[in-house]
Amino acid sequence: MKEAKRILKPDGIFIATSPVAFWDKLVNKIIAKNKFRDSNHVTDISKDSLYRLSEESGFKIIRYFYFMWAPIGFLPYLKIPVSASLAWKIDRFLNKFPFLNWSFVNQCLVARNNH
Repeated sequence: MKEAKRILKPDGIFIATSPVAFWDKLVNKIIAKNKFRDSNHVTDISKDSLYRLSEESGFKIIRYFYFMWAPIGFLPYLKIPVSASLAWKIDRFLNKFPFLNWSFVNQCLVARNNH
């Protein structure tokens, strides 16, 4: 993040996405154990760590949200195609209900470079 801050123009936007650790570990154990054995994520990143890293690097956090609702994210593993626009509409609707945060597999932080 420090390197992103250095190279971004003033008021430039930084976007970081990361899998939610619970779902990442579950997929690696159940579905992708052999298929993606050597491409696991090295570090689990939580909402708190994204916030901390952003603030330590001097970014102003604009927005944080979860995306890719687990039931929709699972369908491609079953070879069932999902429209990205439909998935995004479902995510935007379900994000209105914080008690469902646990059911999203990814997280996104949007921050502004405050030079």
